[in-house]
Amino acid sequence: MTTPATRGRVTTAYPALAHPAFARYLTGQVLSGFGTWFQIVAQALLILDISKSGAALGIAASLQYLPVLLLSPYAGVITDRLSARRILLVTNSLGAALATTLGTVTALGHVTTGWVWAMAPGLGVVLAFDRPAQAAIIAELVPVEARSNASALTNVQNASGRLVGPAVAGILYAAVGPASCFLLNGASYLVILVALVRIRPAELIPRPRKLAAGALAELRAGLAYVRRAPAVRAPLVCAAAMGLMTFNFLTVIPSMVTFTFQAGGLAFGICETLNAGASVLEGLWIAPRLGQPTRRQLAFGCGLFTIAMLGNALMPTLIWFAIWMPVFGVCFIIFQTTITALLQTRSDPAYLGRVMSLYTLGIFGTTPLGALGTGWLIDHYSPRVAMGAGAIATLGSALWLWLVTPHDPVESPLSVAPTRAVR
Repeated sequence: MTTPATRGRVTTAYPALAHPAFARYLTGQVLSGFGTWFQIVAQALLILDISKSGAALGIAASLQYLPVLLLSPYAGVITDRLSARRILLVTNSLGAALATTLGTVTALGHVTTGWVWAMAPGLGVVLAFDRPAQAAIIAELVPVEARSNASALTNVQNASGRLVGPAVAGILYAAVGPASCFLLNGASYLVILVALVRIRPAELIPRPRKLAAGALAELRAGLAYVRRAPAVRAPLVCAAAMGLMTFNFLTVIPSMVTFTFQAGGLAFGICETLNAGASVLEGLWIAPRLGQPTRRQLAFGCGLFTIAMLGNALMPTLIWFAIWMPVFGVCFIIFQTTITALLQTRSDPAYLGRVMSLYTLGIFGTTPLGALGTGWLIDHYSPRVAMGAGAIATLGSALWLWLVTPHDPVESPLSVAPTRAVR
């Protein structure tokens, strides 16, 4: 049991947790995130076991992220029109249905690579609407002065899923089979659904609406806003470049473990756990210290991430690869926390859904092309070459941010004018 003094110290370091609605939401996301990683790991290993091909894994990623490429801009418009809480209730319900269906097919012994490919676009539709809503709900649950802290804690939540999920998934996959991982993921969605239902409409902070006549006009307004806001535009360009070439981890890391080091699901789970453990610790350290990041700080984060990617590509044995994974985790969370906090704090709240949908488009929507290219590099050269290509893209982003974009002045937090909430 926590004492008032302990709670006071926690909320002083992490002011976003002083808001009960956000604390409940974050707890639900942490627990549900374990199930998400059960499915991610099991799906990747299942495809590799059936097909023995990195290209097949790349095709699955492409099919999953193609809807993100097509739907993300309009998902941002919907997010800026509606309550993010309502959108998340729908996306998590659909995610539960898809995971349960895949688990049932697998348990019955009918699963094939074609089945996984057929289910992948549905997951992509959920992702296209879920990610902008996850970002927008932060602005509805915490005031602007705690938004950067809340964004950092959300990234810690994502990493915490990787801390437990991959290792447990590897054990379950080896001992029971992939169906258990898929079915447990379906059940885990109930946790976040309960957390969302418990958020009372009165707890939501009003978010201003700047809406035009029609979805296309609103989309154009969002793009025009990004064009005239360099502090927002630069991170989005960086996200697109790295999403295309670098963020294919679920293709390159399992391929590295499986093909280069001739290991299985347990080894992959251990590597991901080491990666995630370092991410969680670094995220908890950086969250109280983040403040309002600048583009130069984002460039520094990209530079660190370049070192991490090159290290992964050059590790000679599985042991050294596992030892390097915590370094990779620290560098990754620094980059991810910086870019998301920068977008959260520098964006006009009325355009936040559209801005974060473009971020989702950049990170995930470019994956259909990037995953195919990564799979081709794996099959024709090696996973090391694919990781090296990702490091080159990361280095290019770092140099562009540092040399081309100006230094950001220190800005005061955005002020949100009182408006009627859309619930």
